[in-house]
Amino acid sequence: MSGFGLEGKIVVVTGASSGIGAAVQQAFLDEGCRVANLDIVAPLAEQAGSQADDGGRSIFVATDVTSDESVAEAVAAVAKWAVAADILVNCAGIIAKQPVDEIDFATWDRVFDVNLKGTVRTIRGFTPQLTSSGTYGRIVNLSSMTANFGLETYSPYSASKAAVSNVTKVAALELAPFGVTVNALCPGWVDTPMAASGLIAHLAKLHSIPEAEAKERVLAFIPQHRFILPAEIAHAVLFLASPLAQAISSTELRIDMGLTQTFTPGFHQVR
Repeated sequence: MSGFGLEGKIVVVTGASSGIGAAVQQAFLDEGCRVANLDIVAPLAEQAGSQADDGGRSIFVATDVTSDESVAEAVAAVAKWAVAADILVNCAGIIAKQPVDEIDFATWDRVFDVNLKGTVRTIRGFTPQLTSSGTYGRIVNLSSMTANFGLETYSPYSASKAAVSNVTKVAALELAPFGVTVNALCPGWVDTPMAASGLIAHLAKLHSIPEAEAKERVLAFIPQHRFILPAEIAHAVLFLASPLAQAISSTELRIDMGLTQTFTPGFHQVR
């Protein structure tokens, strides 16, 4: 897929070593962009001692988004590598599931520190670069479908993502004078280890059923009867990051195949 008018853009993607972030990085590389991956762990290729041949158009910067110092160092590394970022995509995130009467606030704080404060740290750090042209800049934040409706046991995660969605709206207003748009994607269940695979294993254990049966129970709620491909999320990011989307800002784009219209209680808990 091509033709988004992004060739030559400098892109920063947090959490690009795996999952959705890795798909987002590859999509931008396919569009002729240069991409900095800010992640706490190196991509699998680098861990194995090899790198994909992308002509030097990508770098990995070891970054802990829960650390002010680490993010500041990453901002400086990107400035040294490419002067200024044009696009920031916040994919770094973690998940935790706890019923409201069993909430552990240490876990809650960790989820918020990565998902919400990590997103805010990178926005704060890269805003001077993103606004430097005065005419073009893009921020895309990964929120979640759970930011928009209640889902049992997801309170730490969904609360953090709801906050990400609201920060997105505030940042969109503040950065509009500089030509920077800020939007949030709200994916449903994506075919990644953290989302689909982890969900299936969790539900199989919770309900004492085989994983194959748990998967079918999950798919039964999804109108298209499948999980979302990471590349499908990545293509939505490309659009929002492109000149085609200049008029779109402060928006939450839900990509859930209609799942939020079909969910019923009692799936994530056994009482």
